[in-house]
Amino acid sequence: MKAKSHRRTFLKPGAILGGGLFLLATGLAAQENKIIAPAPARYEAAPGPQGLAGESTDDARIRSVISSYRQALNGKNVEGMVRLFTEDGVTMIQGASTSVGTASVRKFYEVLFKTLDIDIEFQIAEVVQVSSEWAFVRCTSHGTVKVISDSSNNSSAGQELFILKKQAGGSWRIARYAGSSTK
Repeated sequence: MKAKSHRRTFLKPGAILGGGLFLLATGLAAQENKIIAPAPARYEAAPGPQGLAGESTDDARIRSVISSYRQALNGKNVEGMVRLFTEDGVTMIQGASTSVGTASVRKFYEVLFKTLDIDIEFQIAEVVQVSSEWAFVRCTSHGTVKVISDSSNNSSAGQELFILKKQAGGSWRIARYAGSSTK
């Protein structure tokens, strides 16, 4: 019986994926002369049940994390991205291996930013604080993703789920992130 390899693959062969976003397998995309990924995102938050004027301090801080994520993603800021995650943070992107922990999350975004130029906007569908320490944010995204190797620009659309954990000082960080394409 062969032992299983524990070698981590950050991007599956033939696939380019990303932080909030991702591109479907470039092999398939190349055949159709297009690549699917989330499109450029603007931080346009939809009002929650109480509306934006009724936001709590926590709600505003949570929304700010999503805005900072978009800025770090579009700005190719690896360290800015890593700072948004908890030490045991997890990314789960369609077509990519799960990244767990700071070093793995850092490596994922380093590879992503060497492969893609991203211009994505997020539309927050809901912000739900489920306890004093946990919240989730459900978003959609759209924008453009440029594959650096061939300079192709591709429109993208996706959906994201962020699970955030409140830190000791009152700030919020991403504990879990999952994203998939809607195209």
